[in-house]
Amino acid sequence: MHKTNDKSPAPISMAAALGKIQQFVTISGGDSGRRQDRAERVRTLFRMLVGDTPCIERRAGATHLVVACTRPDEPQPSIGCGHGKPFLFRAGSPIHTARGDFDANALLAAAQSAPVLARALEHYDGQFALLACRGDTCSPLLVTDPLGQFHVYTARQDGLVFHSSSSLLLAALTASDFDGTSVREFVARGNCFSDRTLFSTVRKLPGASVIDLDASAEAPPSRYWQLADALPQNTSAGTGVKEVGERLRDCITALRSQYPRPVFDLTGGFDSRIIYGAARQQGAADPPSTTVAGAPGDADVRCATQIAARFGSPHHTVSPLPGSVNLWQAAKDCLALTDGEYDLLEYAGIHAVQQRMRQRFGLSVNGSGGGLLQGYWWELLKPGLGEQGDFPFERVAARRLAPAPQAVALLKHTFNDSLADHFRDLAVAVDQPVSALPNTARMDHLLLRMRVQRWQGRIASSTSRFQDVVSPFLLRPVLEAVLDVPARRRDRGKACRLLLQELDPALARMPLDSGMPATPLTATTWPAHAVTGAQSAFRRVLMRARPNRIFAERATRIQVLLANQEVQDYLDMDHMRMADLFNAEQLEDVIQGACRGSAWNTTQLGRVLTLEHTARTLEKEGGYNPAVRF
Repeated sequence: MHKTNDKSPAPISMAAALGKIQQFVTISGGDSGRRQDRAERVRTLFRMLVGDTPCIERRAGATHLVVACTRPDEPQPSIGCGHGKPFLFRAGSPIHTARGDFDANALLAAAQSAPVLARALEHYDGQFALLACRGDTCSPLLVTDPLGQFHVYTARQDGLVFHSSSSLLLAALTASDFDGTSVREFVARGNCFSDRTLFSTVRKLPGASVIDLDASAEAPPSRYWQLADALPQNTSAGTGVKEVGERLRDCITALRSQYPRPVFDLTGGFDSRIIYGAARQQGAADPPSTTVAGAPGDADVRCATQIAARFGSPHHTVSPLPGSVNLWQAAKDCLALTDGEYDLLEYAGIHAVQQRMRQRFGLSVNGSGGGLLQGYWWELLKPGLGEQGDFPFERVAARRLAPAPQAVALLKHTFNDSLADHFRDLAVAVDQPVSALPNTARMDHLLLRMRVQRWQGRIASSTSRFQDVVSPFLLRPVLEAVLDVPARRRDRGKACRLLLQELDPALARMPLDSGMPATPLTATTWPAHAVTGAQSAFRRVLMRARPNRIFAERATRIQVLLANQEVQDYLDMDHMRMADLFNAEQLEDVIQGACRGSAWNTTQLGRVLTLEHTARTLEKEGGYNPAVRF
């Protein structure tokens, strides 16, 4: 664990130190009159798109206005409400990983310039954005989290520069059209890549950045961490799983001291179980509270319930969306959280779970990023695991990034390249800073940049608007240790079994959702592995032979959804705002497949409805009809 020897003043508690904000917009550049005009438009858009009236407005330096909204059920921030005073606001869930509390004094003292503040951010982690300023005559500074999980966006128009936690709000503010490349990626994969968003004028900011909002729009941000520097130069030497466990325990100690009442996701796999094991061994007086989402008969629910009962943890099983919930209304309500950049039907379930947990708990802790310890996607590197030189970009694009061909057929537009070629080119560009490293390090880098940052980060950004959330595996002390575990240990998930055994031997003896033991394969455990492996294979055969309850439930839910008159209007090609985008015959096939319970068609339907609802919202609340620009 990193240590700190600073002599800064005694830390202030998180609640007292940071004004919690739900969303923000900053306006810089131009003259004060134009900034004020745009500020009035921002106020209107906040009311229309977010459903809340801005509660704080500040002028700082040449940045005329900072608009911030608190979460509806929380008090307004006490810091930064008066002009001339320093302010420090946070969106998301920052964590100081090297001390027991959040040191707001040190951050404000360092907010004299972007380079100085960057040096002070060594131990700040999590998924967040910070807005800091020492006073109205100083330049306000914007900070993004190390991995860029909490999405922050920028746009320019008429000499003004905007920054915001909402790409949808910036799109409405700048009357942005849809970006055709991003729409293609969204229909295919459910998110956007590179620095693009769904909207042609809006770009995502990089992680680990400190931006001087008064500086020239062309000035590069100050960086306080580089993912490429954390990747190992070789695959043989490195950190042991014991070090990973120690850092996990230290980080959980830090987050427990800074956030009240955490609840830990618990499923039947390794990732959340390892986090739970670290929390159990971390030394708190009370066993950690746990939660799982699903139906009573689900393997995850059954496994998590058994574990919680075995170790005396208060446990909560939550159904993502009870049958009594109006799915379409719940989905539409989520647009203000997702900006249209995540499938609204899918996120409605996530939102329902997190909302119910939020009523009881102050922080949601999940196992996202744990796949890195299992060598996620490494099977595509074999038989040359750990080698340097050539990298299988085509294989990665075809097997992990480009979906089935029907995703291409859904769009009318004719592209000059295939989806596989498009994603291959994206992967090559992402790989450039680490192309000299072993292929395992390059795959980790690709996974973090193209999947964790954009897919997991979009979910985290949406949830962070109403609930604090953290992924301990993605905190830098833990992440750096995981990336440094030798490849032979991480391959095929061996490190996960070793780490769980190291953290909590009793927990390791509890079977996984597949029925397989969670213990390492040794001379004494191989008979149990062999027996349960055969039993697990037999169960999978039986499950394939039985009617699938999930298919039937999905089909019923979609049929109810499609009976909604508004949904019918959304999918009517004569009324559809995005009608020029989609192939009518293919869209009908998607609808019929979803009615039969097809998971792929249901996903495609959700993305179509998300794009259509985003377009209609921009038409109604933004006052313009967005086109798709290819």
